[in-house]
Amino acid sequence: MDNLIIPICILITVLQVAHTYLRFLAFKKEMNQEDIQRLWYSVTGFAVLSCFIYYNILNDLVLSTITYKTLLILGWIPYFFIFLLAIPRHISLHIFVLGMSGIWSFFLYTLSSFILIIFFNDLHYILTTLLFTLINILLFVLLLPIERRIFSRLLPLEEFFRDKNIGLYIASLPLSIFIAHIIMTIDNTLLSSWEQRLSRFYLPLVFLCCYHYVQIAAKQYNEKKLLLIDNQQLSNEMVSLIEHRLMLQKNKTMIKRFRQSFLASYDRLLDMVDAQRGDEIKAFLEKQEQKLPSAVILSYSDSPIINTAISIYNSRTQKLGIKFIPKVNLPANFNTDENDLSILLSNLLENSLQACIKEQKKGYNNLEISLKIQHNGQQCVISITNPCSTPINLDEEGLPRATREGHGIGMVSLKMFLEKYHGYATFTQNNNQVSMFLYWRNDISC
Repeated sequence: MDNLIIPICILITVLQVAHTYLRFLAFKKEMNQEDIQRLWYSVTGFAVLSCFIYYNILNDLVLSTITYKTLLILGWIPYFFIFLLAIPRHISLHIFVLGMSGIWSFFLYTLSSFILIIFFNDLHYILTTLLFTLINILLFVLLLPIERRIFSRLLPLEEFFRDKNIGLYIASLPLSIFIAHIIMTIDNTLLSSWEQRLSRFYLPLVFLCCYHYVQIAAKQYNEKKLLLIDNQQLSNEMVSLIEHRLMLQKNKTMIKRFRQSFLASYDRLLDMVDAQRGDEIKAFLEKQEQKLPSAVILSYSDSPIINTAISIYNSRTQKLGIKFIPKVNLPANFNTDENDLSILLSNLLENSLQACIKEQKKGYNNLEISLKIQHNGQQCVISITNPCSTPINLDEEGLPRATREGHGIGMVSLKMFLEKYHGYATFTQNNNQVSMFLYWRNDISC
């Protein structure tokens, strides 16, 4: 029977790599091809090494149930550290995924013991150990479609881990259940009593059902939160549309007046030309130039909706005596949705305008808002600078916190934009000036 030690070592390693694959599924969406290859090179290298380590241990200590269980219980530790190094996510996420993987492995462990005690109850203990490990692997393969479905959607919402203390508590729940079951199984018996097996089968199953319910509840909460944000953004868009409509009406009225005034001015100008009164003609033209409108929808790009968003704030800043300097360089065709960009610009410029209004109330003058939108190949950049003497408070993501309830819509809009277009934003404050830098990159030309 000693010649079965090598197959047992190989099967233990295969089983541990299989459960490593489940943990990989949880993080796969966030990894690129290079990171995936690096991870599996490390896992494969250690798996080969562990086969030799297990063989030496079982050869020196003699294969027993307690030795076999110890290898199963402690074998995950090196793989856990490999994941920590290869996937730079918060440790609470790794602990959570490890605990869920452990619960599932215990579930398969219990099913294997059911099958073994029913069909292979009277075998030699070494052969029993070999068959037990093999059944574990076969069950893993048979249930792989279910496992892939569960673990590829395993990571909970970010809200669960936004607070580090609460996140660590949530992450440790499945691992605590897993460790509690492990403590109950540390003995020299491979096949425990029916009562123990039923308990080990029932508790993980209940936990998985509860976790599924929590995920559904969290998803519904997130959907309601997004709906409230969408409603707020819709209200902002309606205000922008009303301002746009009023501006268009104002432009039409001004055009009508200009047409009437132009005809009268044209007749008067002809009379002065006929009379050869040069000085009067010059004075008349200067006077007409002063009548040109100062607030119209200006052309900054080929997108009418972006032009409208910027023009509205150009008009509002002029009325408040705030200098507005927009510099826009966008191509005719770019991949970013113009509605998303216009909503983002409106929210960010509104924040800058409100900051300037607060500075005016403090007695500051000569205020200025600078807007730069630059496009270069596949890179898009927005830079906004405005005065702000009040120190800004940044959250964990480096974005300003809302100081009052009902505020912060601009930052929510920014977070959604960054998530959709895989960008990043930075806020800095120097010499009573706040500067925002936003960068995003598309796969095709912006």
